[in-house]
Amino acid sequence: MKKWMIILVVTSLLPALIVTGKEDKKEKADYPLDVCVVSGAKLGSMGEPYEYKHDGRRILLCCAGCVRAIENNPEKYLKKLDEAAKEAAKKAVNEAGEEAGEDAGKKGHPKQAGSCCAH
Repeated sequence: MKKWMIILVVTSLLPALIVTGKEDKKEKADYPLDVCVVSGAKLGSMGEPYEYKHDGRRILLCCAGCVRAIENNPEKYLKKLDEAAKEAAKKAVNEAGEEAGEDAGKKGHPKQAGSCCAH
């Protein structure tokens, strides 16, 4: 009886664990920096990155010791984070445009990326 109860509990929790893992990976992929916004150390170089929330904004740090710097001057570090997010967005747009151009050329599309149809 106990064995069946354990199996039931584990199987009922399994979907939640899978979904949570996917969300964590997506959040990490969406984060614009791979370094600590305070120290510049590579995230994960000191173990699992420390997640800090400032006014609802998620900030990944190399360690809990960097929290004080953010609390003392949040504008400075949020500005760095915003600039990194803008750069990441630009890079994503450029990569998407390049992929679209490559796809147009591969398909024999008459209007290839970078060309103009107005003569």
